Amino acid sequence: MLIKRLATILLIIVFAIEAANARDIDSTAVATRDCCEAIAGVPLLALGVGLHLANNGYHSRIDDGNTIAHKSTLDNIAQYSPGALMLALKAAGIESRSSWGRMLTADAFAAAIYLGATESVKRIANTRRPDQTDCRSFPSGHSAMAFLCATMLHKEYGGVSPWYSLGGYTAATATAMARVLNNRHWQEDVLTGAAIGVISTHLGYLFSDLIFKRRGLTVFDTSLDDDRNPSYLGASMGATFSLNDITAGGVKIGNRRGLRTSIAGSYYLSRHFGIGGNLSVNAFNLYNANDPTPQPSRKSLANWGGGIGPDFTWQLLPQLNLGARAHLNYSRYPTTTIASLGTLGGTGGIGTNIDLSLAIMPNETFSMRIDTGYLLAPSPVKGGDNAQFITLAFSGAINF
Repeated sequence: MLIKRLATILLIIVFAIEAANARDIDSTAVATRDCCEAIAGVPLLALGVGLHLANNGYHSRIDDGNTIAHKSTLDNIAQYSPGALMLALKAAGIESRSSWGRMLTADAFAAAIYLGATESVKRIANTRRPDQTDCRSFPSGHSAMAFLCATMLHKEYGGVSPWYSLGGYTAATATAMARVLNNRHWQEDVLTGAAIGVISTHLGYLFSDLIFKRRGLTVFDTSLDDDRNPSYLGASMGATFSLNDITAGGVKIGNRRGLRTSIAGSYYLSRHFGIGGNLSVNAFNLYNANDPTPQPSRKSLANWGGGIGPDFTWQLLPQLNLGARAHLNYSRYPTTTIASLGTLGGTGGIGTNIDLSLAIMPNETFSMRIDTGYLLAPSPVKGGDNAQFITLAFSGAINF
């Protein structure tokens, strides 16, 4: 089956090259950007793989009880939505970065890389899913496909409007979070899958640029302005690392690592100061820390919330900004029942989120960000200790 899929993709590449249109535009700078943007996905890949290696023995201790049913099938459709939008825009005649032939060639290369990477790693890793349906959990194929499609949309139409990029990555992030909340994947599965999707697409476009050179390429003017306003709106995905166990009723509730997704933005009143806000969802698997060989819960506990506060930024280089923010957050846990821990959630409260970020700006309208910081959240159990986390996230943002 895998060989047949790869053969079909290679045939598409051959026919697409033959059908390419010719244009007189230099693509050297574009190919160089492909390399840089592909490298930008490596930290996300390293985070996902590192968490998988650290958690593999922990996940293997999960019991063999009843499986948990898949809650929703929306993620099965959402993973393709950015790609469907890209094809719809192209079919409607809206000009994009590439001609049909150049675009299909890049997408075929990207799909081949994504398919080969995800299928081979799934077979080697042999990681059991949280719902115990099979041992194909790592990495997440849905997340890889969602970020593959989102990055294709960004490559083709991000130069037309950064809103296309933001919309695509928001849909991909929602797909990844749904895979965790539906108990189909561990947090590191979707982080690694997202990285594979991003890197595969940039490599696919790099190979296509090397083949087509100046043919079928439209370069949009997105050069940087030294007087630009640093206001932005972005979607992010990353991990949380717990700093403390929570004591409730004599039971220590442990929380090793979790998945964090958010939409955050800031309106800058000057070059260095702005007012920002965020909406976030966090998901994590808890366990009984009193157990000498604790088993992770197969059911994820989630919290949602939002915050507001001051944002600051300093320009280090023309394409690199250092940022900081201190937000006052409100978080809420829905009521959830987890085996060995009982009923949790139904609580909420005020916390804080303090972040540092590096923003890499390949052009005037879009930036890639790496954020790390401290998160103080209310306890998921009544009367419990506040939860403290170190956060690490990667995001794409549109710049105003």
